[in-house]
Amino acid sequence: MTHLAFLSFVSQTSPARRIKFAESVVEFLRKYNFDGLDLDWEYPVTRQGKPEDYGNYPLLVKAIKDAFEASGRDYLLTMAIPINPDKLDKGYNMASLARSVDWFHLMSYDIYGAWGDVAGSNTDLGYIKKTVEKSILSRGVSGEQLVLGLASYGRSMVLRDPTCATAGCPIDGAGMQGCSGEAGFSPLFELMEKHVRTGNYDSLLLNPTTGSMEMVLQGNIFVSLDVVDTFEMKRDYYLSE
Repeated sequence: MTHLAFLSFVSQTSPARRIKFAESVVEFLRKYNFDGLDLDWEYPVTRQGKPEDYGNYPLLVKAIKDAFEASGRDYLLTMAIPINPDKLDKGYNMASLARSVDWFHLMSYDIYGAWGDVAGSNTDLGYIKKTVEKSILSRGVSGEQLVLGLASYGRSMVLRDPTCATAGCPIDGAGMQGCSGEAGFSPLFELMEKHVRTGNYDSLLLNPTTGSMEMVLQGNIFVSLDVVDTFEMKRDYYLSE
């Protein structure tokens, strides 16, 4: 599987250019023996995009799918899509895209983080359910086409008031910096090794509303993460769909 990240320059062009691009994709896949193409445009319309992206993106995707079928090869066409319903609703014509895409890879993470005003779950299961049901399944995507992405990392935030230490409490920016070097981001293995398995935390609780773990460190560092039990909660929801 190969991956193409930025498509605005193609989707905005003429049908002939879309066809030419699609044919070049087939040539590339055949030359390097890939199984298919994953499209990751973040995001049509809403991030440095144009209103025309909403109509043009499905046309590009259809051109690629048509080229795949004409090639005689069973190439896969997949697409990354955001968990944010506003980005989905404005940028993705799901009903049209579903007719061409084999699988949608839902980026069901980064729901809350240091960029916001309140603490919340990096992988809020209630938020995921609402987006899936209202902005994806209700718009022509079947459950078999949906792949649920899981986060192998946690998000941390500084609590404004240490006595308020759960989802919905006010925050002031990013918490600790993990080994990745990004403030407010820590790989899961690091959180497990340094805190979860050693008991090096002030509290570690399951929030049943968000379906994720809430860990407090150093009195005022709120960390949202998943462990085996919460990964299983998300898996069970996915299988139920």
